[in-house]
Amino acid sequence: MCGFLGVIELNKSFSKQDVLLAGTLMNKRGPDYSGYENIVIDNLNIQLLHKRLSIIDLSNSANQPFFDQKNEWVIIYNGEIYNYMEIKDELKKNGIKFKSNSDTEVIIKSFEFWGEKSINRFIGMFSFMLINISSRKCYVVRDRTGVKPLYYYFSNDKLIASSDLRSINKLLDRNPKFNKNAINSFFQIGYSNCSESYLTDIHKLEQGTLMKLDLNNFKLNKIKYWNPIDFYNDKKFFDLSEDDIINEIEDLLTSSFKYRMVSDVPVGVFLSGGYDSSILAAILSLKLNYKINTYTIGFNERSHDESKYAKQVANHIGANHTEYICSENDSINLIEKLVDVYDEPFGDSSAIPTLLVSKLASKDVKVVLSADGGDELFGGYSRYSTAIKFNKAINSLPKFLSKSIDFLPPIIIKYILQYKFGRSMTYDHVRKFIKMIYSKSLINTINLLSINPQSEIFSKEIINTENYDFLNGLDDINKMLVYDYIKYLESDILKKVDRATMYYSIEGREPLLDHRIFEFMSKVPAKYKLSESLEKKYLLKKITHKYLPKKIMDRPKMGFGVPINSWIKSNDQLKQLFFDSISESRIKNSGLFNLDLIEKQKNSYLKEKNSSGITLWYLFNFLQWENSLKVI
Repeated sequence: MCGFLGVIELNKSFSKQDVLLAGTLMNKRGPDYSGYENIVIDNLNIQLLHKRLSIIDLSNSANQPFFDQKNEWVIIYNGEIYNYMEIKDELKKNGIKFKSNSDTEVIIKSFEFWGEKSINRFIGMFSFMLINISSRKCYVVRDRTGVKPLYYYFSNDKLIASSDLRSINKLLDRNPKFNKNAINSFFQIGYSNCSESYLTDIHKLEQGTLMKLDLNNFKLNKIKYWNPIDFYNDKKFFDLSEDDIINEIEDLLTSSFKYRMVSDVPVGVFLSGGYDSSILAAILSLKLNYKINTYTIGFNERSHDESKYAKQVANHIGANHTEYICSENDSINLIEKLVDVYDEPFGDSSAIPTLLVSKLASKDVKVVLSADGGDELFGGYSRYSTAIKFNKAINSLPKFLSKSIDFLPPIIIKYILQYKFGRSMTYDHVRKFIKMIYSKSLINTINLLSINPQSEIFSKEIINTENYDFLNGLDDINKMLVYDYIKYLESDILKKVDRATMYYSIEGREPLLDHRIFEFMSKVPAKYKLSESLEKKYLLKKITHKYLPKKIMDRPKMGFGVPINSWIKSNDQLKQLFFDSISESRIKNSGLFNLDLIEKQKNSYLKEKNSSGITLWYLFNFLQWENSLKVI
């Protein structure tokens, strides 16, 4: 786990000092060693900077930038190849020699021997820039799911690639232009598209993508080497019983979990007490016999607290467990740091407990396992079943009503919804329901469920034009799961954990995102992911109950959120910090927002008990980030 900045120019415009200064923004990603190399080939100027967090092969021989024995290849790399020893053994059998015990060198030797196809052999998380000096080829690669970040800038005479958007922006040293589509997406759902950053000229390399630059003519080519949809379109005959499916998944989980324990430093586990993290901790402890350290964050507010469940799981498996109760004061200390942690606006308030649990773990371990991805793989989000119920309710409406529903008074629609669902509905639900009436698919419905109904404070002329054609051919359940796996997981969940762990200089690993698990689950019938009775995580629960008693696990799902709204409204210090950051003067200085609408939302937020204030939270994070661009 590290950070890197690579610059390739046809005509040198950046000095060594420029690159080193930009790289300081990544210091927390790699506090153990900082390496720099300058390579000049005719009119090509290459500068490579690496910040190392030492996890595998702690010796200096594994420092980066890393050259092979002949100085024909050089790499800067962030991540881990967990099966590197097996690949190394295979290469040795073919006469390949090594000078280190690192997985970094295995990447170089694999490319040297197998070429680009070697990526398909890697089990791990990775982003890297690899240059073949003799053939003048540059490869920029991101792992299959997008666990590791990778941003890039490309023009007709330079390529810059980095683990950190701010480093590229600092290096370019110009007045950045905002990507309005990405900003609009942020205010709707709290994150941007997988390939877009919030600046027009800096991009994210999509997950599962290899970018190849020919240094002879400076032509850039992108190759999608792993596409999740391909595995659903593969029509191989699937004929396994439920028991066979469960056994196969358990074997894959066990293999993946064991791989993620490969390390030359101590490893811990984030434990929430939910199914995903509990099966991870249970298999490691009870099946693989690791003595593990587990870490959890709790809250004084019972509606958000899962710490007692995590403790029950830890006690059952015999883990060395540590917990910390998150308070309003913690949020005050961290809320201003969010802009330093995340290189872009980040709307997920669960970043606060994620930072706290990372800080907690960093006192004991240098690597921590996080069980993200279970909801997307096994059907765990409540919105999946809610979307199905909403669509059924819509389809059961009389035709005359569905055609004229937007002409009905909102209060009437509200009563219809309450009758249909048997629970209280807000006017936000009403607005979303009206839009769903006219949506053409379940995937539109689920996105309308997730969308912020008050996102119009930004720009009315920017409309979400996202194309869902890539999901064609999938059934409704798999459409929802795959969409979240490709979009939400990469842009929200993985970003949250990567930046939070790196802020405290520890490595976060995601064992449920082993590509072998996804590839197998793509073949599993949808009824095992979300059952006909809409039971979530049907298969994962079956496996978990082999290790943990049902009485510990059987309870309603809780998200890893924080009571940020009640804290802001009840704590004068936090309230002042929050509203000072979204003051009228700061909004005017930005020039991007509808001030009148924001003032109305501020007033309703303070007056209405149930107002979520999600738009104001997004605005707070965006303005903090926008202001930071002026500072760096």
